[in-house]
Amino acid sequence: MNNYEGQRLVPRIAEQLIIELFAGQTIQTQEIKIKVEEVHAERGGSPYTSKYHPAKIALTKMKKTGLAENPQRGYWSIHSSEDTCIKTLDGFMKWVSNLYEDEEDEREFVFRGVTNEEYPIQASAVLRPDEKEQTDEKKRRFDKFLYINKDLIRKAKQRGYNKKDGTELNVLDILAELQHYGAATCLIDFTYSAQIALWFACQPHRKKQEEHKDKGKESKDSKKPVNGKVYAVRIKPPKFTEITPEFMEKEAEQKKDIGYFLKEGNDAQLYYLQPKLQNHRIIAQQSVFLFGQYEFKEDDYCVIDAACKEKILKELHRVSSITDDKLFPDFEGFAWVHRKESPYTEPIPSALKA
Repeated sequence: MNNYEGQRLVPRIAEQLIIELFAGQTIQTQEIKIKVEEVHAERGGSPYTSKYHPAKIALTKMKKTGLAENPQRGYWSIHSSEDTCIKTLDGFMKWVSNLYEDEEDEREFVFRGVTNEEYPIQASAVLRPDEKEQTDEKKRRFDKFLYINKDLIRKAKQRGYNKKDGTELNVLDILAELQHYGAATCLIDFTYSAQIALWFACQPHRKKQEEHKDKGKESKDSKKPVNGKVYAVRIKPPKFTEITPEFMEKEAEQKKDIGYFLKEGNDAQLYYLQPKLQNHRIIAQQSVFLFGQYEFKEDDYCVIDAACKEKILKELHRVSSITDDKLFPDFEGFAWVHRKESPYTEPIPSALKA
């Protein structure tokens, strides 16, 4: 359920609410308008100011993209959630395009793709199991999340990992480096590229062995195709602050403690960071980190049909040349691309002579 605190009712938001409230129903246009306004206001949203009702504009767009039908005058049929899944690259790009329409101000979105639509936007540090406590992340307290990050930085400094190429790394640089090598931190990976996020969302979902009751065997559902999801988050002041050298210089002493950036509560300041230590992978993936809380609310999202993941990956390869080789261009990535689970394609004879 989206929170629209302070957001004006626009067609993009109206579309979200129409799908959420009326999926699988045929309903009168006027009822749709009234309910959309009502729920938007209940969730902290501001009234619309445009000449035409945002729900009317949204319905027209939804008809063009196949998300709604107008069987008779004054009535609309809204497709169920299964019918609204993205099935093609073209459908995905229409969703992205809608993010930037009907807005008077400049918008900046970043994207995150996940292989399972049930995955929320969470920092990996909050998911670390505890030897003494339950592993249910919903019961993990903020102070535990903060301590994990503080302890990680402390241990890294003890081993001298806070220095690289003669440069002293600040706490965010340390976490960014650790994140790159697989450590669980407060940083959440996003990308400026919607298509790269789509590539990640279209990867096969592999359940971890510990997710199954019988750890010795895979469950019957472990290989069942799972819908992916692409999240869109708008990084705009005052909600988000960009981490720049100038920002880090102010109150520099306080910012040596990661606790300065991690605060509890829905009104906590959020941050985004483009990694300073630009390796090939960060550049290729157009990476940006979001942090400030252990869980984020999206501004919009789309669900990727599980049955269409492979087809969309082929479209991304053909249209945008997005492949695992391009997104993981370093040695570590090369090894990952050739992991045990990766299908093997026999090379042509001429390639073996190289």
